[in-house]
Amino acid sequence: MLWSLWSRNRGEAAQGVYSHQTALSLYDLSDVMPAKLHMTVQKTSGETVKSPACLFYIFADLPQGDIGAVHGVRVTKPMRTILDLLERGDVPLATLRQALREGLRRG
Repeated sequence: MLWSLWSRNRGEAAQGVYSHQTALSLYDLSDVMPAKLHMTVQKTSGETVKSPACLFYIFADLPQGDIGAVHGVRVTKPMRTILDLLERGDVPLATLRQALREGLRRG
């Protein structure tokens, strides 16, 4: 919650969206335990602020339809999360298969 609040703009709207390994962990779809919190922010973020050491930023423009919520924070939806991780290639395919199976099982 802390870093989601930290990502707010001047209008008090959270700008960061937990994504990638962090989103997979928040959905509890696999055994992934990220070393840092992965947060996607808009490519055109107006202000550049030094990020805390615990955050790993990904710069991308996310459609609203790819954003959900878990525990009151914005998170990329499960399918977007799996596709992002597949694209980055930093999570083993077996882990992504596990996440996909668990997501399908839960509906």
